Amino acid sequence: MAILRTDIERALDELASQEEGMRFQGLAVVLGKKRWPELIARQRKKDLGLDAYAPASLTPERIGKGLAASITPTLKKISDDAETAKNNFPDLRALLFVTSAKVGNADRKRWEDAIQKAHGVELHIIEREEIITQMMLPENASLRASFLRLDIDVEPQITDLIDRTRRAAAAVTRAWAGKTKGHPLIDLTAVRLDPDGAESADVLSPEQIDQALSQSRRIVLEGPAGRGKTTTLIQLAQRARAAGTAFIVELPAWTTSRRRILEYIAGMPAFQAEGLTPADLARVQQTEPFLLLLNGWNEIAESNSAQANDALRELERDFPSAGIIVATRTHHLTPPLPGALRLRLLRLRRVQRAAYLTARLGAQCAELRTRIDADPSLDALTRTPFILSEVASLFESGAEIPSTKIGILAQVLRLQEQRDEHRNALQTAPIFGENTEYLKALATEMTRRGAVALPEADARAVVAAVARELSHFGQIEPVGAPAVLATLTAHHVLERVDYPQTAFQFEHQQLQEYYAALDVRARLLDLRNDDHDATSRFTADYVNDPAWAEPLRMIAETFAEQTGDGETDRRNTSAGGKLVAMALAVDLVFAGELARLCGTAVWNEVRAAVGERIRAVYAIRDGSFRQYAIAAMLATGADDFGDIIVPLLSGKDQQTRLRTYRLWPDFQVSSLGPNWREHVRGWSEEARADFVSELLHHRVDGEVAAFAAEDDSIAVKNAAVSGLMWTGSDDALTRVLESMDAQTFEEVARKNADQLPAALRPKTIAAMRNFIETTTDHPARLRTALDLIELGETGMDGVIKDALAALSGGDMRNLGPHYIQPALEHLRRIDPAWASEWVAVQIAEGVLYEHEYWLPFATAIPDGLVEKYLQRLETENLKNGHFGGMISIIAARADANLAARVFAKLRELRRGVDAEPGVRHELEWQIMRQLEAVFRDLPDDIAAAGILSSVTSGDPLDIKVAAGLLSRVARSDVEPLRIADDDLRARLRAYLKSSVDVVLRQDDFNGEEKANLASSIAQVGKPEDMADLVRLIRADIERVRRGRAARAAGDRGPLGNGGAMSYAGWHIAAIMHLDAAGAEQVLIDLLPEPEYRSETAAAMARDFLSKSERSFDRTFRYDLVWAAREGRTPPPGDDQRRTRFAAALDAEIKRLREQNQDGKDAAGLKELAKALAAIDGRGSASAVLDVIAMPGQWDQYTCLDAAERLLMAGVVLPATTAFALVDSIVERTEKWMQDSDRYLLRRILALCPFVDDPAAGIAKMRDVLGKRQFRGYELRELVTALGESRSDAAVDLLYELASDAPTFEQCEDNFINAYAALDTPRARELLLGFVDPDIRGIALTRRPHREDLLVARLAELAQRRPEVAARLRELCERDLPELNRHVLSKVMGWLGTPEALAANLNLIDDAKPSPVPRGIWDQLETAFVERRPYGQSPNVFTQHARASNELRVRLFRMAIGDEKRRKSAFMLLGQIEEWRLEHGRPPGEPRHPDLASGQSWPPEES
Repeated sequence: MAILRTDIERALDELASQEEGMRFQGLAVVLGKKRWPELIARQRKKDLGLDAYAPASLTPERIGKGLAASITPTLKKISDDAETAKNNFPDLRALLFVTSAKVGNADRKRWEDAIQKAHGVELHIIEREEIITQMMLPENASLRASFLRLDIDVEPQITDLIDRTRRAAAAVTRAWAGKTKGHPLIDLTAVRLDPDGAESADVLSPEQIDQALSQSRRIVLEGPAGRGKTTTLIQLAQRARAAGTAFIVELPAWTTSRRRILEYIAGMPAFQAEGLTPADLARVQQTEPFLLLLNGWNEIAESNSAQANDALRELERDFPSAGIIVATRTHHLTPPLPGALRLRLLRLRRVQRAAYLTARLGAQCAELRTRIDADPSLDALTRTPFILSEVASLFESGAEIPSTKIGILAQVLRLQEQRDEHRNALQTAPIFGENTEYLKALATEMTRRGAVALPEADARAVVAAVARELSHFGQIEPVGAPAVLATLTAHHVLERVDYPQTAFQFEHQQLQEYYAALDVRARLLDLRNDDHDATSRFTADYVNDPAWAEPLRMIAETFAEQTGDGETDRRNTSAGGKLVAMALAVDLVFAGELARLCGTAVWNEVRAAVGERIRAVYAIRDGSFRQYAIAAMLATGADDFGDIIVPLLSGKDQQTRLRTYRLWPDFQVSSLGPNWREHVRGWSEEARADFVSELLHHRVDGEVAAFAAEDDSIAVKNAAVSGLMWTGSDDALTRVLESMDAQTFEEVARKNADQLPAALRPKTIAAMRNFIETTTDHPARLRTALDLIELGETGMDGVIKDALAALSGGDMRNLGPHYIQPALEHLRRIDPAWASEWVAVQIAEGVLYEHEYWLPFATAIPDGLVEKYLQRLETENLKNGHFGGMISIIAARADANLAARVFAKLRELRRGVDAEPGVRHELEWQIMRQLEAVFRDLPDDIAAAGILSSVTSGDPLDIKVAAGLLSRVARSDVEPLRIADDDLRARLRAYLKSSVDVVLRQDDFNGEEKANLASSIAQVGKPEDMADLVRLIRADIERVRRGRAARAAGDRGPLGNGGAMSYAGWHIAAIMHLDAAGAEQVLIDLLPEPEYRSETAAAMARDFLSKSERSFDRTFRYDLVWAAREGRTPPPGDDQRRTRFAAALDAEIKRLREQNQDGKDAAGLKELAKALAAIDGRGSASAVLDVIAMPGQWDQYTCLDAAERLLMAGVVLPATTAFALVDSIVERTEKWMQDSDRYLLRRILALCPFVDDPAAGIAKMRDVLGKRQFRGYELRELVTALGESRSDAAVDLLYELASDAPTFEQCEDNFINAYAALDTPRARELLLGFVDPDIRGIALTRRPHREDLLVARLAELAQRRPEVAARLRELCERDLPELNRHVLSKVMGWLGTPEALAANLNLIDDAKPSPVPRGIWDQLETAFVERRPYGQSPNVFTQHARASNELRVRLFRMAIGDEKRRKSAFMLLGQIEEWRLEHGRPPGEPRHPDLASGQSWPPEES
């Protein structure tokens, strides 16, 4: 069955009602990206005013673009979003507003103009009709399925393609699932990460992740090794869904294939088997939602990272409606999915681990759980799904379960090798029992390359080399590499991958790391103490390379195990000591970690050397490496450093305490010694709470939890509870909770009811119920009752009602959506009448703001309530009260009868007021205003029906009241009338048209009745009704003329006073609203009428104005002036209309000038010229110039506007024109100049550099500025104009003005920009003079206010001019004044080239007050810490480690050999290590910056 429009409408309404419109937002972003592909979705609920954003750097037009979605389209909503967005995204110039509601063309045009004027943003709208049209298109069938949940009705051929695609995708998923060996899969949870990488309070289940994917979200799923990333992707692919196909793709294989994604997928064997082509998949994608599950971002080799970035960006752009998730280890290169939801998989909670073991082992699980609980190391290891699965395998086989990762992996592999189906194959040809040697070599080569797979040719080469060596020593017979690889693939943990190229990889990356560890361990054990060259090579190849960190940790763990064989243990201890010693030379922190992992025997061997070296670094002058050394101390887990560590952790400064813990999150209590409990008990309560919180937030530690349970402090217990809830240890959490007194437990239970252990559920509920019964804190009662409902408790209805009834207005505004809304949603199901009345009263009384948000809960407003508020509005003066809420409630229940009642009351009041024109009637006027507000809030169809049921045809009073209520076209504060019922609209149109003659017969002295009627007809009329509007206009012209004549004769009554009232703007707005095309001739016909001339000319010009002139921002666009002069911008507006309007204006100008042969300015003549300048500035320049040259008084603004419009059209102004304007204002203000005059004069002077003789124009500016004194800040626009003038003569005046210190200070950014824009040799010299003391220019006497601007302009100059760049590098060698040095350092950092960065370091000087200029700090932080915009926002970013070892090498050499900079270089190297502690060390950066130097690291002080 075909999808009907009504189906889409209903589904769209349902979508908009879900999650406060959040699901509609997802659809809006997808539709927006179809129009503007560069848009990037932003984090929901923290969007800073935009739901999607593209910075100027990413858009073809080089402007910032944004998208805002809303289910409630109002001008205020759009304006608020635009204002918020502009504050957060300064480059925003275009906004796409997407709404599920209808927006009429008149509203669209009015909103576009208003947003452009108020915010300088070009508004585009996708509204209900366009969304419905889009969703009906065949190519958007997948969107219908994923967002609207509409069944897809497609042709049989497409159905067959979909079925085949689903079968192929399912086959791929089965192949991936096969890697889990049929074991149960754990439903893992993930925490949402904030932009700074911190974990938020939001935890998502697989179901919620799948829901986000189904809404076309982008997701990055992070997690360490074995945490379950691949498992989660498999679960997502296996989920049953009504619509959508999930594709699991191996990211490294896809990106190295250099194929587009559909081409790659179609090439998979499962898809080849179904005979599917990329074109087939493209056809399917138009109908079936695609979910792309990409695995292994971190496994992409560094050499292929650029290609991978490009491929993922292209994927994100080309598939706006697809859900995309990328799984990766936490990696220094984050997948380029700006605006993605960042998730980190959480460690297994005990309950999850227990559930897995129960599902896999059944009744036998109790034994293994006991074993795990008794071994802290095993408890920690099995919080990782991969290790837990392997431990369960060991348990099933009855094998011993080690307590280290490498031990567990060794046991698991041993079991596999001993299975009957593998044992013989591995012991005979071609393996001959040497499988470990082959696997070690393969793993080592992969790790050396930073890859997780080897192409077949490379894998064969590695295997062949091992086979030759084994054969050479007589250990095996000669064998072929293909046979070895085939056997290892069939009978071991090696996998063959045949697509996109044949390659080999391990079943899991940790298995690769295990075999690499075995290989390196053997090499380490073979190192002789006296072979220094071999030790140096081992250090360089493995210890100094962070890529080998995990294998080295595994190796260290093996040395901690005592074998019982004295010789073996001595050999292991010796090798462990060597490993730590090598690490000590390149990275103290890593050395400390390895020392702990190596165990007691090795620690006893190295403790003296490690302790001495760490303390020496800690004691380096100025504490340059102090934090680094403290981290190393903590990494050892030894109590040797208690004299330093304990004071830091027990001191009064919490920042110091927390910073210390966070230097090494894997803090061990052993660092505090065996009696740590006694020591910590002696600390302050705050220090004990921090101790418990920091340790338990990172891991479950039964001893620390027990310590907290025994502590009497509530703060300590609460800290423990917070940490244990986070890490998910129900047993330890229960122990701490049971140690609390009743009141403390009650408080914890109330705040965390859903996170407390199931065993404490009855106690939790009892405590919460007790709180409800005893407290008088009504907001807290409400929150607690709602939490109990979430726990499944009943009987809370009365509590919720009582709490809501007792809340104060302030409480309600504070609680808002978080508690009031869920309470109302609950009561709406239980007692909708009560909920509805309560909400209605709160809205009416002004307690609940944002009426449109809360009105949906008022589903059954009592008649009595509506009557009560309507009577108040009909009888009381509510001028000083808030009656908007009352109106909303009345309008929500309105019908035609109510509308008729309001109309009748207004008519009665109006009759009384009109009957007594001499009485003020203050109460009556206020009540009328109140009732008019009610009427205008009624649905338009109801309002129209109410009027039509009340009026008598031909009754002047009825017409007066009705037209006054319906008139909205020219009112900026109300929406135009929109009547959906065609019959109702036709009836109202007929009534209004029949009223024209009646109104024309009235004594409408001030013109309001005619204007209101014209406005009303315009909203419901047809183009053929233009004649009626013209009749009203002609009558209005006659009214004004009669009034003015009467007033000239002395009439001060209604007739004479009415002549001063003009409604020309209203009438013109009406004809434009009725029929913009048909209005053209009317406007032309009205030009000769002096009463309408100015408004008519302005209306003609409106569509021809530049966007800058229509916006609120009046900054003059000089760039557009030059673009127009150079013919690079087409004139705005429609060419045919331009020709017609220009001809009409020109003819009228000529007619008026002929009538006024005396040369005097006829009324409105210059307004005509102003309009003509906008419409046809270039073609009609001479006519405009002639008019503005005519003498006149108080018309300088009009003349100026006309002159500026000519400039914007590309006209070169005659100097005589500009000078005449200048002289006229100078003469008029000779004795006194008001602020408005000063502003006018400045704008006129700004024209002078753009006349036909720029030098004369600039001389004129200098002359006037010498006669008229301006405050410094008033010269900003003139400075800018001079800079944009492209005239050599401008630079001298700029220099003269800048030489005045106050003027320069107040216009600093204008002068800097002016020099840069002018770009003449002298201007470039002046700009460079800010840092070059040899140039005579404007010397810096203080830090510039706009330092960033100066830096940017100097850097841009250096980029354009090689000689400037060279001069800046020369200056870095000079001893400069401090301010020059400071700015220069920032310029060099901004430039960022290797030459600039190297030169910048020369500005370091230990003898200076600021040894390291700020620019170098910024440069280093940029070099070592990458700030990636979050969702491309300029204000929010994530931080990641970035490799830049060349700079480390330079600083290292400074630290050991540059006496002038040694001290600062030390300090900077220490800071870099702190950044590495915080953000990690990127794989490509060695631990020692310059190991070949032979110098120690960190460098020793001389």
